[in-house]
Amino acid sequence: IGFIQCVGSRDIYAGAPFCSTVCCQAMIRQVRELCAKISSAEVVVFHRDIRPLGREGERSLALLESDPRVRFIPVDSVEVCEDGASGHVDVRYKHREREETDRFDLVVLSTGVRGPRGAAELARRSGIKVTRQGFAVRDGDASLCSSREGVFAVGSFAGPMGIGIAVSEGIGGALAAARAAGLTATGIEAGGPVDGGERSVESESAPAGSGGGEGIEVLICRQGLERYSRKEIDDLADRCGALPAVSRVMVSAAACIGTERCEPEQQGAVPSRLVVVGCRPRSHYLLLSHVACDLGIDPTRLSIVSSGDREERGPADLADEVEQVIKGTDREAGAEEQGAERTPRVLVIGGGAAGCVASLEVASFGFEVDLVESGENLGTDLDRLQAVGWENGDGDWIAGLAARVESEVLIHVHLSSRIASCDRRDSGFTSTLIDGQGRETVLEHGAIIVSGKGQEYRPALYRYGEDPLVATQVEFSRRLSQIGQTFGTVVMIQCVGSRCGERPYCSSICCDVALRDALRVRTLDPEGKVYILHQGLRTYGFGEEQLYQAEEAGVEFVRFAGMPTLVDSERLTIEVRDTGTDEPIRLEPDVLVLAAGVASAAENRELAAAFGLDLDDDGFLTVPDPGLSPVDLPVKGMFVCGLAHEPLPLTHQIAEARAASGRACSLLLASKRA
Repeated sequence: IGFIQCVGSRDIYAGAPFCSTVCCQAMIRQVRELCAKISSAEVVVFHRDIRPLGREGERSLALLESDPRVRFIPVDSVEVCEDGASGHVDVRYKHREREETDRFDLVVLSTGVRGPRGAAELARRSGIKVTRQGFAVRDGDASLCSSREGVFAVGSFAGPMGIGIAVSEGIGGALAAARAAGLTATGIEAGGPVDGGERSVESESAPAGSGGGEGIEVLICRQGLERYSRKEIDDLADRCGALPAVSRVMVSAAACIGTERCEPEQQGAVPSRLVVVGCRPRSHYLLLSHVACDLGIDPTRLSIVSSGDREERGPADLADEVEQVIKGTDREAGAEEQGAERTPRVLVIGGGAAGCVASLEVASFGFEVDLVESGENLGTDLDRLQAVGWENGDGDWIAGLAARVESEVLIHVHLSSRIASCDRRDSGFTSTLIDGQGRETVLEHGAIIVSGKGQEYRPALYRYGEDPLVATQVEFSRRLSQIGQTFGTVVMIQCVGSRCGERPYCSSICCDVALRDALRVRTLDPEGKVYILHQGLRTYGFGEEQLYQAEEAGVEFVRFAGMPTLVDSERLTIEVRDTGTDEPIRLEPDVLVLAAGVASAAENRELAAAFGLDLDDDGFLTVPDPGLSPVDLPVKGMFVCGLAHEPLPLTHQIAEARAASGRACSLLLASKRA
């Protein structure tokens, strides 16, 4: 089976000069599933760069790269034709300067994404602008505002993006719309109830007679059990169907999209209860409550059995849990108990850009905020590195953001401070804060937003720290802001300390920064040369346009499979093997720039200990459902954004900051209404 990436993406001539973002991750998932279910499968992936999403995507890609049944072949173009005699598909391509042909039984095309159907008509009716590809035009970096005031463009309507960021933007857009409508924490009673994203479904309309029907219905979700074989799912359905109280078992392609994918086995009395197998209770409960209504079942009579870890739980285990749920009490899995009213105050930990945005968003809704920052200033070097060129130029966006935080009367900034301990209460949390002089302060708050900062990795390679010609991206970016410089030959090495054994993940920000700074070098010093040495560039979405601009500006790109080596430290000579020609190249740079990437912050361990949270192997906080609940930590009332749980570009950090703010405000408003 062959997979061809970037069909209709990253293609100027097809009218798509952007990366569709999601295709590589979909391919990785499908190839893993294919190899798990068909042991004899042989897979070839033709690509220009493989771009997984997040650290889990990176790990999945690494597993495939180590699988002898899967080959990844970088190509610039391919030609597909059918062998009329055999019915097979031939793929012709150029690899390492040689024309080759492979034959396949099946070829899968990653056809990319476009703006939604009807985008032009929607834009006309709503008075907003859209691009030629049908995506909404937004009014600035990290903004959710469309070209018309009061209309917000979020998710994939604004451009290609993964599910987690799309959901984050959706929550942030809801908060922005509520604020634009004049709704605040203090105005909720006069303005009527505000839907903060979590509404009671007890009043949802269900057909007459629901809730008191006969038997229990079990709905099995294939999407949630995608790592199970068809035989295992059939076995699970048979086991559930054999339970005495079960009147019907349905298997759905994706339970949360509704019942149109479900094939009813019989018509009759409305069941008394619905048990869904294969979804996560916290993130899917609201979606599945509507499915229950569609089936005529009272949504308060809904239970969800999570699939958990595929390797640890088989069909028999899930069937046993379904039986236990059926025998259990009336309190359903997924429904949250309503506790005491929460303290109308939010604690934000971390004063980077994400923490500042989160604080301003919460304060704009009328809640007080305690912003705790361990350093002496708001904003970080990594923030400033990415915000170059935003609005007023180098660092000004971050400085302006910090100034807005410091001038907001509802935000109380605690610099040079850290959280020593935290206790959970019915009303939220009680935390002990210690400042730089060792003084303790006790804070009460109804919600917590953990906004980690991350830090630039300090490499012990290429004579960094010994040779003044060697700099990290943060250091080189500062040099670029100095007027009147010439640079000669600049060599940028990507993935120094990322996508390696010690840190097997992509740091997400380095490729975009390298392209931006390469263009700045070419502008400041047109006679200078720039080389970018990489193992696959990752410029998601509209960031691809910078890649085209860099190519047109004369920036040279060299792909490598093994890290470049320093062959002469006296003259700073770098050798790299070009995978395109399989030939070694030697370069003598006047400046060597190391894309050192993002390392998890040391304070993550302290935060995990103080709040009872888990860290993964990379030192980041774990999020149970990064897809549909991307900012929800395992502890109710705690949310995450920034670099605390994942290396993310600044625009995505800000999207998560808005989402975390929306979730926190939603929680406080819901407890106030109760």
